[in-house]
Amino acid sequence: MFHFPIWAKARAMQHWIDRSGIAGRPMPKLGETPEERAEQQREALDWGLSTGAARAIVRAIDRRGIEGKAN
Repeated sequence: MFHFPIWAKARAMQHWIDRSGIAGRPMPKLGETPEERAEQQREALDWGLSTGAARAIVRAIDRRGIEGKAN
């Protein structure tokens, strides 16, 4: 929302909006698409498997799960 101190400035802004067609444009998409998110997850999995990091992560989660059940 905009506030203009004088009517002429508000009218000039409205004239620009009408002339530019900006009001008819679609809203921009914010954030990543589901496809982009899936690609990032695939890349992370590929990296984890190729570097061996996935094995360490799974072990840490497994140990934490076992410790959590004991408590």
